[in-house]
Amino acid sequence: MISTQGRSFWVLDDLTPLREVAADRVPRALRLFTPRPAERGAIGVPLQEVDLELPDDRPFGAHLQYVLAQAQPGLVLEVRNGAGQVVRTWRGDSAQPAASRLPYTAGAHRIVWDLRGAGPRSARDPLGASGRGVKMPPGRYVVRLLANGAVEERSLEIVPNPSAGHTAADYDAQFALSVAVRDTITALTRTLESLRDVRAGASQLKGRAGSASAVVIMADSLIREIDAIDQIAAATPAVTRAVPAGLAAQYQTLYGTLVGDGGYGSGSAEGRPSAARVTRERELAMEWTRLRARATVVLGAMLDRLNTAAAQAGVPAVPPPLR
Repeated sequence: MISTQGRSFWVLDDLTPLREVAADRVPRALRLFTPRPAERGAIGVPLQEVDLELPDDRPFGAHLQYVLAQAQPGLVLEVRNGAGQVVRTWRGDSAQPAASRLPYTAGAHRIVWDLRGAGPRSARDPLGASGRGVKMPPGRYVVRLLANGAVEERSLEIVPNPSAGHTAADYDAQFALSVAVRDTITALTRTLESLRDVRAGASQLKGRAGSASAVVIMADSLIREIDAIDQIAAATPAVTRAVPAGLAAQYQTLYGTLVGDGGYGSGSAEGRPSAARVTRERELAMEWTRLRARATVVLGAMLDRLNTAAAQAGVPAVPPPLR
């Protein structure tokens, strides 16, 4: 702590790097410091009735600190769980999304991990890095820093919020349901992306088919079925009770209650999901199973029949989706 004649002061929130440098002064190309235990729990700005000048809070999450002797453009920082699976990655690459970009210039750096894994994936966000990721359960993790064959590795522990009273089973239940919903959102999003690609291709095929009426009729049938699926699944909010939200929007709402910050009473999550949320996930899963079966027919049998008819008419086929 440093003060200036009583008018202000500064507090170092983590002396670990200084202590570890004092204990081991051997220089090396890169150095990863041992992160302090990171606590799960609610975060947010406290309520206040008057305007106050508040000090900056210590950023929530695990503080991952490292030093580079020189710039390392190929630098990688990753977090692995107890099973050795990578749950979060940053790279020293300017082409990476901002949330996954890692400083790689010479000097000391700090990355704050928000204790989350990947979020739902899409064509625009194949890594699931831009949205809210699932909250990782308490336990032991490993942080690894890699560059040009050199590897630094340190242990990290995520600990429960001591004031919340949640058990390990509570956190595991939240994680399991969050992952199930996240992965379904990913599958639903990719299915819609594939259907829309095929719909665009079928529309172009109609223009090329000319007088091949059988091809046009089959293309129209495929497009109508995709439109019907899209209407059920499209991620649009409910306008009226007569026009409910699409399945994708309903899944996003459920996901938000499972991975948000705060408590269930405020519409977000920490700890075991309520029975209502478990039931809701089962209901949505049944709807998704039915919708996925329809999409499978479109992307399989219906598209195959259309392309067969197009080939017989000498018309270029609709490319199959690559997702």
